[in-house]
Amino acid sequence: MVNGVRMNGAAPLDRPARPVAGTAKRAAPLDVQPQSTVAALAAQVAPIDTSRVAAIRAGIADGSYRVDPDAIAARMIEDDLPPR
Repeated sequence: MVNGVRMNGAAPLDRPARPVAGTAKRAAPLDVQPQSTVAALAAQVAPIDTSRVAAIRAGIADGSYRVDPDAIAARMIEDDLPPR
C-alpha cells in the first residue's frame, strides 16, 4: 500500500519486508594499511619524468601536441592481449 492505495490488488503488509535468503550483501572489510606500507608502495612506482610532463603540457597549451589514436589503440591491445 502506497499512501493508502493498494498496489496490484495486493493486501498491504502489516510488517516490514524481509530480505530473500542469500541476497543480503555483506560489506567487504576495509584494508587499512599502515602509513609505512603506503609509503613503501608509493616508492615502488616508476619515477615521473617531470621534464617530459612539462613538455607535453606546453604542447597541449600551444596546440602542437598531437594524439596518435592508432598508436594508442595498438598499445592498449598489446597490453591487454596475452602473448602468442
